[in-house]
Amino acid sequence: HSFKHKGYWFHGKNRERKTMELFAKLIRENDTIFDIGGHIGYVTIYFSSLAKGGKIYVFEPAYSNLPYLKYNVKSKENITIIEKGVWNFNGELKLYIEHITGQNSSFIKDFYPYLETKKNAFCKEKEKIEEVLVKVVKLDDFIQQVNAVPNLLKIDAEGSEYEIIQGMLNILEKTRPILMIEIRYNHKKIYDIMKEKGYIIFDPTLKIINNYEQLFMNTFFLHREAHFRLLSELKIL
Repeated sequence: HSFKHKGYWFHGKNRERKTMELFAKLIRENDTIFDIGGHIGYVTIYFSSLAKGGKIYVFEPAYSNLPYLKYNVKSKENITIIEKGVWNFNGELKLYIEHITGQNSSFIKDFYPYLETKKNAFCKEKEKIEEVLVKVVKLDDFIQQVNAVPNLLKIDAEGSEYEIIQGMLNILEKTRPILMIEIRYNHKKIYDIMKEKGYIIFDPTLKIINNYEQLFMNTFFLHREAHFRLLSELKIL
């Protein structure tokens, strides 16, 4: 169990470098950040170092990841772990937990990245998917409960990204945070909602996306008005 998670941890430094560099340009010291899909906390810890005077809420529903996440972030006082998933309602939902890498547990039953991992796995006894009922929250309600408004959200939720957005339409309308979404499904629906809410969409190399078919796995969203200065600094506008 620890081997697969450690593999992720030790190779993490080279993971998604452009995305990590862009986070450093977008995050301010006192920001509140929602890390949705915390896994074992690699990106969460990075956020903690960028927003030293801020607050990081990390959401992770998979019991198989939580011991590692807790261990890895325990020395960081600005991180709060929420042991729940995020969806478009408050309640309970079936989570499909995979035990090969711990990275592809999903609310989607036949989540295609897991099927790919399974095909290439050498560890056959861990291929079985476990179904577990977990608590889920809707972000528009969650922010009222904790009295916190996110400046930035990282959504890496293994196929749940559209449902998460459906549950935060008030946040998009009123507080207009920065988002980075790893998009697996519902590309057109996500593109249409975010354009309608006034967002500029671009990839980690700062290339503007003008068509849902260009949506990248890691896609950034900055609001045209709320983030005008940042967009200018990045030479996107």
